[in-house]
Amino acid sequence: MNKPNTLIIIIVAIVALLIGFFVGASYQFFKVKTPPQQTASTFKLSSTVRILASKAIGKVTGIQGRDLTMTLSGKTVSISVLQDATIYLMSPKATKSDFNIIKVGDTVSISVQISNRGEAQGTSVMVYPSGIPTTTKK
Repeated sequence: MNKPNTLIIIIVAIVALLIGFFVGASYQFFKVKTPPQQTASTFKLSSTVRILASKAIGKVTGIQGRDLTMTLSGKTVSISVLQDATIYLMSPKATKSDFNIIKVGDTVSISVQISNRGEAQGTSVMVYPSGIPTTTKK
């Protein structure tokens, strides 16, 4: 190839790259930005803990009124248990109980919903005083 043809090819390639850059930048600038949607199956309990399901399982570290403070994924979170929440004591069979059965140190499994203000609310609680059993049936 001679020099004029090589120079033309280089110029065309540079122009094509510049056009591609400006088209991509324009697309990013003008596209509609929508905020991420928060669904019932994914919500934040704090700035560092995110629940990916509708259950929170952890050890109770504090009780104040109907608010349970618990350790969840190594972080401390608080979940307010609703007045009409169903409480089950899981020892050894599930028996319906009341909120007062819950003690600091118990392992609990809380079914959670999100309030209109974005706060976690417990709709039912399963209390495992000696921890959640890990045995399997044979």
